[in-house]
Amino acid sequence: MKRRTFLSSAAAFAVVAALPRSARAQTVASNALITARIPGADRELPVIGIGTARRYADPDGEAELAALKATIARFVELGGQVIDTAPSYGKAEEVIGLLVEQLGIRDRLFLATKVGVNSREEGVAEIEQSFVRLRTKQIDLIAVHNLRDIDNQLAILRDLKAAGRIRVVHVPKSIDNDLDLPPHVDTFGYQTARHLGVEIVKNLMVDAKTTSRWYLVIAMGRKAGHLALGMGKAAGATLTLIGEEFPRPGTATFHATFSVLDQRSG
Repeated sequence: MKRRTFLSSAAAFAVVAALPRSARAQTVASNALITARIPGADRELPVIGIGTARRYADPDGEAELAALKATIARFVELGGQVIDTAPSYGKAEEVIGLLVEQLGIRDRLFLATKVGVNSREEGVAEIEQSFVRLRTKQIDLIAVHNLRDIDNQLAILRDLKAAGRIRVVHVPKSIDNDLDLPPHVDTFGYQTARHLGVEIVKNLMVDAKTTSRWYLVIAMGRKAGHLALGMGKAAGATLTLIGEEFPRPGTATFHATFSVLDQRSG
């Protein structure tokens, strides 16, 4: 199995492993998509979607674009709806807009993006560009990215929602800048991320023992070393690599990681 294939499979499995056992059994038995309701949305949405921070940020040529297009087509065919992107994800908004338009599936998707700037003027400009790049007159959800300039950005988003241009205004918690929200509002701060990460790692460690395989779990973020460390310590992970501890950028690569694992296996 190629490393890329292995990593993709491990990531997909990690999502399933994080579910309660009853939910996993139900999913395997019925093949039904697990759904949840986002406050403000008018329908139940599958809990698994497509993120666009990496592969969609700068596809290299027509072959990669074709592969991404085929992925989205298959995703929708299987019942997927949510695609998440952001202006800060390179060309991702532009790529998603192009491929969705080519496939003619805009009405079958729930498109989510973000605004992450430091003033009202910048917010208005960035959001308008998102409409252009995504090639849509209505965006399903816009979140305030990393809680930046939250008062101004929320005011803009509420005006756009009142005008019918967006459907859901979202303020996610951030592991960098937690925000107190009402108890009934789902949040995703550091403690939540660590707790879910620990459950994923524990489940994968059991499977690693029974299948004699290595599983990689990646804590994503701008500087997520503290999250990876918290997950690794609490779960008793075999090995935890902290990218920020490496002396030079680019040294904490997949190649270096597998070299370490090979040495431990030997």
